[in-house]
Amino acid sequence: MTAKAVKLVEQAPSENELAEQANSFLEVANSLTVDSHGTLQTASVYLSDNKREQTKMEDQRTKLVKPLNDHVKDINAMFKPFMEILKNAEHIVKQRIGKYHHDEQERIRKDQAAAEAAARKERDRLEARAASAAAKGQVEKAQNLELQAATTVAVMPAVSETKVTGVSVRMVWKGQVTDVKAFCLAIANGDIPASVVEFKASELNRVAAFIQNNKTIPGFKVYQDSSVASR
Repeated sequence: MTAKAVKLVEQAPSENELAEQANSFLEVANSLTVDSHGTLQTASVYLSDNKREQTKMEDQRTKLVKPLNDHVKDINAMFKPFMEILKNAEHIVKQRIGKYHHDEQERIRKDQAAAEAAARKERDRLEARAASAAAKGQVEKAQNLELQAATTVAVMPAVSETKVTGVSVRMVWKGQVTDVKAFCLAIANGDIPASVVEFKASELNRVAAFIQNNKTIPGFKVYQDSSVASR
């Protein structure tokens, strides 16, 4: 797909014209008082006029931005598949780097465990010799062997760290909710901060509309608010 040149054919209103249109409605809104059936009717007529003006202005805006949006859409469509290829290629290499890092960490852990086991085995051997020497009355030899056992530690294998320009790997902790009810109970008990939860206002309002005043839910307030619609 080839991006096409943009040509604007719709004449845009001036900023002063738009300001005059909008401010005239704002002035009327500020002067309106709704305190009787008659003024309520006046306000209703005003809302209808205001809505028509909004529709008119929105139509003007849409006609002006549509060619631009179409052009942006064409450009995005042209680049999107190739950007996805590049991102996928990046993901492949990052996965392989991550696997290498994980495998290296696992190898180091196993080498360290083997070194600890060898050191523990050597300590046990020296302590057994020390006990045997002590049983034979060889006090000095027993003390030397005990000292050797106490100072025998694991000899960790050397870890070669190769620095690579432009790439850094680190281990990060991540969390995943596996049991919603248990997780909410942990929040209620104070084990987890409530800030981890984000409530959707639309869902809360849907629940409120469903239960209305027929049910009380701890920690949840159901109330009514005015919603004015104009057409």
